Amino acid sequence: MIPKNIIKENILESIKTIDKNGIPDDRRSKRYDLLFKGKKYPPKYIISLANVFANGKELDSCEFNGGKESNRFLIKLGFNIVHKEREYCEISIDGDLKKNYVVTIILKDNDNKDSKNLINKKRLKAATQILNCIDKEVNEDTIVLFPAGWVNTGRKSADIIYDTVEKYFTRILQKNKNNIVAVVGIDGKINSDNIQRDQIALAINKNGIIAIGRKFYPTKDENGVISIAKSFNCLECGKNRYFEFNGLKYFLCICYDSFGLKKLKINNPGMDVILNLVHRFHPAGEGNSGDVYFARHGFAGVSKQWKCKVYGSAIYFNRDIQETWPTGVYWNKGEMSTSKWKYQYNTIGSKKKILMDTIAGKVLLKIYEN
Repeated sequence: MIPKNIIKENILESIKTIDKNGIPDDRRSKRYDLLFKGKKYPPKYIISLANVFANGKELDSCEFNGGKESNRFLIKLGFNIVHKEREYCEISIDGDLKKNYVVTIILKDNDNKDSKNLINKKRLKAATQILNCIDKEVNEDTIVLFPAGWVNTGRKSADIIYDTVEKYFTRILQKNKNNIVAVVGIDGKINSDNIQRDQIALAINKNGIIAIGRKFYPTKDENGVISIAKSFNCLECGKNRYFEFNGLKYFLCICYDSFGLKKLKINNPGMDVILNLVHRFHPAGEGNSGDVYFARHGFAGVSKQWKCKVYGSAIYFNRDIQETWPTGVYWNKGEMSTSKWKYQYNTIGSKKKILMDTIAGKVLLKIYEN
């Protein structure tokens, strides 16, 4: 798999290196060339060298494919690929590789005495405010990632509200001018210990639900208590837990699932991006306060395991939003332990941040070009 953090500037540095040092005989291309300023370069070798500038080492040719994979990657970055046998005949790609954006959401939620129904109403109204804001600000195809447990069914099963949530979001998304997928967390079946036994993620576009994921990896306190999925990739209500959007595959993780993929040593089945819906972080000194721990061992850990980007959203409960908390992460530190990972090592930065007031509380939106 080609690392997603290789950017156009890295390719240009690779071209300069080839101009200076030449091309090894065993890295010459057989079918395609990258055409740049009248010169031809082997696409796969260009990418291998570009990884030196992005991640510190040359990418082994066995780690990714030439042909379609390399060509599509370079074309997305704005380069021209030509057939060797058909001189200067440019290769094009299907229209499904449009630019994607991902918007993460951090909500500041203060302890209050509102009923479950009132909280749900406020959260849904806040979702309308957020989606309308994003439709104006981004103006591109976008995935909007809400935190886990954005709505809650109390002691009842989470699935009783699927239809309501689906209809609510499709009604909003049909009015938006851009193609938007909303990924929403639903909790339910709370027990006497305040543990949510149903923890679900729904991915919804203007036509309805396109993917459903149930939490598959419980925390220590949840083990044997919550209703978990049979496996990390099983169907839920007949739906996959991943969806495709403009040529990329997005995988749904509910809270601790990202730790599960790493701890169970599950290999990436071909996903391009992980979307991690996190519940909430309490003040320091209380349980579930580890936002730094989650970023380091959850986001960075699973990015290291699956070699893909990870985006996450969460709620800061009775504490201020930490704007530096990385809601987009890509691992580029090789075999270094995740315990040594720091925010400044992260290669993903948001293009824009929006701090807005909603009926549910203050919200920080981070907008990423995926």
